Order: sequence, then structure tokens, then C-alpha cells
Amino acid sequence: MTGAYVLVDGGYVKYAQLMAPFKTTTDAAKALWSKRLESVRKEVEALLVDVAASAEQRLKRADRIAELSA
Repeated sequence: MTGAYVLVDGGYVKYAQLMAPFKTTTDAAKALWSKRLESVRKEVEALLVDVAASAEQRLKRADRIAELSA
């Protein structure tokens, strides 16, 4: 596969660029793929939450510094 893909949780329209896990399957390879894909998606989601929280903390510090300087 080449190009850009987006990991999604399965609640989206089926586009070629969206990578969603299989909802139900009896194929062991597809089940493993789905498990790994969901794991990666959750890790990325947790990372983005951490990045957003860090950015929010930096903004609060910058506001406090600006208040002290005024």
C-alpha cells in the first residue's frame, strides 16, 4: 500500500483511505489485523490527548507570565 491512510474506529463511510478494523470475522489473519489496527489507533489517540494537554499547560503558563509582566 502506498499513500496516506487514516485509522478509524469503524463508524465511518467506507473509503479506500480509511483503515477500519473488521467488525466480525472468522479469518485468523483478519482478526489479528483488526486487533493490531485497533491497538495502534488507541495509542495514537492517547498520544494526541497528551499533546493537547501539554499545549494547554504551556498556554496557561504563557498567560501567567504575561499577567506578571503587565
